[in-house]
Amino acid sequence: MWKGELVRESTKQGNDKVARQMEAAHRTSLAKGEVGIREKKQAPTLAEFAEMRFAPWAKSATSPKTWLDYYRPGLRTISNYKPIASLRLDEITSEHASDFAAWRQSQGLQVSSVNSSLQVLRRILHVADDWGVIEQAPKIKLLPGERHREHVVAQEEEVRYLAGCTGAFGINRDGVDRFGDAPRRVPSTPLGSNLLGKRQKWDSSRDSWEDSGCASASADDA
Repeated sequence: MWKGELVRESTKQGNDKVARQMEAAHRTSLAKGEVGIREKKQAPTLAEFAEMRFAPWAKSATSPKTWLDYYRPGLRTISNYKPIASLRLDEITSEHASDFAAWRQSQGLQVSSVNSSLQVLRRILHVADDWGVIEQAPKIKLLPGERHREHVVAQEEEVRYLAGCTGAFGINRDGVDRFGDAPRRVPSTPLGSNLLGKRQKWDSSRDSWEDSGCASASADDA
C-alpha cells in the first residue's frame, strides 16, 4: 500500500528476503519523488558537453573572431587530451586541470598559450555550473609568468588620443582645467605622464599650456 493505494509489482525474485529488500528500495524511491528528491542524473563527459552544448552556444554568443581565434582552437586542444576529455564533468578536479597544463607545457608552448587553453576549460566548466549540469565548477588557476604585450604609443597616436578626451586638452581653452575627463589610466610615456600628471591651464598671454599644480588623480590612483 502507498498513500492508501494498492501497488502491485513483481520483483521476479524467488527469495523472500531479496524481494522484501527490493520492496523497501521501491518505497524509498516513491518517497523521494513525493518530497521532490530526484535521482542524480549522470553528467556528460567533457568532450560530449563541449561538442553538443558548449560549442553551439559559444559560436552563437560570441563574435566570429572570438570563436575562430579563441574558442574553436581551445576546444580542439581539450578534445585531443583524452585523459580529461573522457572524464565526466563532475569528475574533473583542479588536479586534472594541472595535468592538462603540464601536457601543454610539454609541447614547448609559451605560458600565454597554456593559459589560453586553461581559460577555455575553465569557461566550459563555469557554463556547465551555470546551466545546472554540475553542482560546482572546480577552481582552475592560470600559470604565473605570462608575458604581457606592451604597445609603445607614438607621439602622433598620443595626440589623437588626447584630442578625443572631451572636456580636456584644447576644448574651451580660457581658464579651463586641462585635466578634464581624461582617463586615469594613461600611456606610460614621458609626454603622457607630463600631461596627465599635472593640472594645466591655458595661458592666453603666452599662447601655451602652463602647469598649475598636481592633479587630484593620477594613473597610480586608478
